[in-house]
Amino acid sequence: MASMRGLASLLETVHLTALGVWVGAVGMTAAMAAVIFPQMNHLDPRLPGFSAYPSEHGVIAAGWVMARVFMILDWAQLATAGLALLALIVRVVIRGGAPMRWTGVRLALTLASAGILLWYLLAVAQPMNADLVGFWQAAQAGEVERADALRASFDARHPSASRALGSLMVAALVTILVSGLAATAPPRRVDR
Repeated sequence: MASMRGLASLLETVHLTALGVWVGAVGMTAAMAAVIFPQMNHLDPRLPGFSAYPSEHGVIAAGWVMARVFMILDWAQLATAGLALLALIVRVVIRGGAPMRWTGVRLALTLASAGILLWYLLAVAQPMNADLVGFWQAAQAGEVERADALRASFDARHPSASRALGSLMVAALVTILVSGLAATAPPRRVDR
């Protein structure tokens, strides 16, 4: 019985930690983008590899760096979302009849966060990445019109990406709050 309580506590800790790391990773990535893009524009670099493209090398340089950061974020989000969901599901399965507070709400919120993530990765991030790589290739080749069209497509998708990541952060934060409250609440009395 004590070992089951210890396992349950461990699973709660893993669930909350994974959610916290997930939210932190998204927040830090947004903060990095908010710093890197203005700084690169201020530096106004000239990139020899993009010399055939006439303008905004600072945006290209910042995008080149942030593309790798977003790739790391995507993998980190998959790992932390999967870990948070797995820990909660195992916690629910092992509860062994003991009451667990807000189980349905916690599962729904964790699944909603994971669902937003999957939608973002498949419907938003992949097309944006394709536009970005195409833009870089066209800009390096001096195909200015094609590069500008791909950049416009990328820019048109950007608000959806921001909304998705913002929604994901809100959903994950609410999940943390509810899970934290549920995990720290005194046990319910079970009348027999």
